Amino acid sequence: MVKVWNSVSILIVLLLILFLAPAPILLQPLTNIAFAANITNLNRTLPTGVLCPNTTFNVTVNWTITTTGVNNLYLIDYAPAGWNVSGNDSWSTPSGGCKVTANKIEIIWGLIYPNGTVFTAKYRVTVPANATPGSYTFTNGTLGYFVGASGPDPYMENVTGNTTVTVKTVNLTIGSSAGDNVTSPGEGIFGPYCVGTVVNLTATPDVNYAFVNWTGNISTIANSSAANTTITVDNSYSITANFERVISTINGTVYEANCSALAGADIVLSGPESDSTTTNATGYYAFTVDTTGNYTVNVTRSGLTYAVKWANVTALGSNVTCNFTGVDAPYRTAPDGLYCLKCSTLWLYGASYPEGVRP
Repeated sequence: MVKVWNSVSILIVLLLILFLAPAPILLQPLTNIAFAANITNLNRTLPTGVLCPNTTFNVTVNWTITTTGVNNLYLIDYAPAGWNVSGNDSWSTPSGGCKVTANKIEIIWGLIYPNGTVFTAKYRVTVPANATPGSYTFTNGTLGYFVGASGPDPYMENVTGNTTVTVKTVNLTIGSSAGDNVTSPGEGIFGPYCVGTVVNLTATPDVNYAFVNWTGNISTIANSSAANTTITVDNSYSITANFERVISTINGTVYEANCSALAGADIVLSGPESDSTTTNATGYYAFTVDTTGNYTVNVTRSGLTYAVKWANVTALGSNVTCNFTGVDAPYRTAPDGLYCLKCSTLWLYGASYPEGVRP
């Protein structure tokens, strides 16, 4: 005889199972999966700044037990693929047993822990030396545990908190102006450096040149006016060492023999370098030279005698004063007017002297 089960019969059977079955059997799967509230603050903490290739850093996963009888905890976490993970039983609090497989860490705590126990799981990760700049993700972290004799299936919770770290490297581009070179670290593009690396800088001048300053991205240079200094490379920077040629000045004032300033006189410089100029309204003239040696300064002016003096530049950077006054001053040829004897107060009128002879 074939019996046909209608919907009412099926419903009656299900209700009997619900009321007659032991409560642990029915509630265990729901408790373990859907209503887990036995721990709080399950968070991963990662470095917040940028990382450099070949850098090792700590990763921590924290949580707090909020019920009694929690036991046999089992943490699994994954670093980015290709990154090396290391662990030690004593690094975590409470201490746990570690197992490392490539970029995977497993830590086991096999005891029963009281309500309020705070866990800090710790492991270390090394950024590969060939890691390219960018963001990298920690994924699939889980924590399994039992509460009392909760059955064959553990409670499972996902690790939250930080999930990414950033890898960054920077370069330093160094150049120089004419007349020098940067001897440390050199000239060109240097790096990659870790962010925050301190690099020594040394700029060495060529002969007859002097260091002036560093220009460019100089906000992290310790002293931009010093040839020997340091730069903290927080980003990719470009800097230039600037030099200038060391010069000397040959200058002076030209007076007539009657002690008045001689404006508009032609001044010719001869020697290792040659140049020419004219005196200004006060009789002043000036030359700049960048070669040491003996120079002559020649003064000519229509109606006046020719005058010459020596100027010896022994070291660049110094100034040489070469005045034309007194017995060295050019004077008018007789009988053109009044004459002064070495700028004295003795005036001679109408005297006639051979050209080039002063009274």
